[in-house]
Amino acid sequence: MTLRSAITGMGLTLLALGSCSIAAPVAAGAPSPTVDTPANGSGTRDPTPLYSGRAGDAVDDSPDVTVRIYSGPDTTGSTVQTVTASRLGTAWSVEGAPALPDGVYTARAEQSDVLNDVGVSAPSTFTIDTTAPDTAVSSGPSGPTNDPTPEFAFQSADAAGFLCRLNAAGQAESSAFVDCASPYKAGALADGAYVFEAAAVDGVGNQDQSPANRSFSVDTAAPQTNITVGPGDTTTGSATFVFSSGDAVGFECRVDAGSWEACVSPESFSGLTLGTHRFEVRGSDAAGNVETTPAGWTWRVLGSGGTIPGVEKQAVALAEDLVRIRKVISHTPMRRLSRRRVVTLRGLRTVTAGTVEFRAIARVRPRRGHFRRVPVLIARRELPRASAYSLAARLTKRGRGLVRRRSQLVVDLRLGFTDRAGRSLWAKAAATLAR
Repeated sequence: MTLRSAITGMGLTLLALGSCSIAAPVAAGAPSPTVDTPANGSGTRDPTPLYSGRAGDAVDDSPDVTVRIYSGPDTTGSTVQTVTASRLGTAWSVEGAPALPDGVYTARAEQSDVLNDVGVSAPSTFTIDTTAPDTAVSSGPSGPTNDPTPEFAFQSADAAGFLCRLNAAGQAESSAFVDCASPYKAGALADGAYVFEAAAVDGVGNQDQSPANRSFSVDTAAPQTNITVGPGDTTTGSATFVFSSGDAVGFECRVDAGSWEACVSPESFSGLTLGTHRFEVRGSDAAGNVETTPAGWTWRVLGSGGTIPGVEKQAVALAEDLVRIRKVISHTPMRRLSRRRVVTLRGLRTVTAGTVEFRAIARVRPRRGHFRRVPVLIARRELPRASAYSLAARLTKRGRGLVRRRSQLVVDLRLGFTDRAGRSLWAKAAATLAR
């Protein structure tokens, strides 16, 4: 009995099984991934950029996308990095690692299916640039300027834009950088010191972290010159003047409305004719401001005569002596002056024989009327020869009343020297007496 007949006898049917095979799955086609970022032709300052794009999401498509990064502008360069991303639906993304050095790179994504057919994306070429640009200020004030609206020009080889800020000196954090372009013109600035800064920003956002800067100061105030020594009415045709200004870096002088010429203190003139003369001096400062109201001195030449021996030295000595006197007067309390009634002025000198006179004159304004000039201290001494000397300046009767009643007193100081021929020099200053 055969197996078939036995099975049939049992009421069963045996199906004949011949040779057969299971059909292989058929792929719909290789997936077509894309690289969307970094975008083709773009730049970034991130050395570990985010790669992302789209991927095939068919049942037989791989759940992973492989991204290869090549050195250079196409895929013929060497592979410098390979990263794998797990897709989420039709999207994939992955951050590159490790960091890549600055340069040009090309990214291409690959995705396979169950038949190992590999689809590749179009290449995406991008640039990594982590180097900040360098900025240079090419023009604009550096130091003092009398322009309250200064202009600055700046440049950078790699800049796509610029950021600027302008602050008072010492207040670098008081304002933020703002977008700007070259040239940059400041708004009206008050006199003072300032710092201008410019920082370039490149196409991928790198900002110059060491901005170019210019330190400058705005100075629109002209200097004020004081003549401290000059001649009184004299019989000589020469004159010497000592002058100064705290802000001036140079001076110009003229006599009798002549032409302005550069000069220095002390300045001497000779060959002056009989009659009235006027000397004027004006200063100019480092910012270019020129004094508009020159200091002036008027005197008369009353007759002919020789030059005072050592006139320039005497003029300088007179100015130096008055500085010493002013210091002594300013440090003498009025209470002590009221008691002692005399101030001794030491350390003075003359370079020739003559007469020295000293006066301290207060300008007093009564309740009604104009200012009155009241002598407070006076001194006079004949000097037979060139020598060091001292003066005993005595308090006047009217001065005694002022120093008793006032809490402080402003006085004009005059120190004069007249030689044996009647030719005079005078030095002037001001001082304040206090209780």
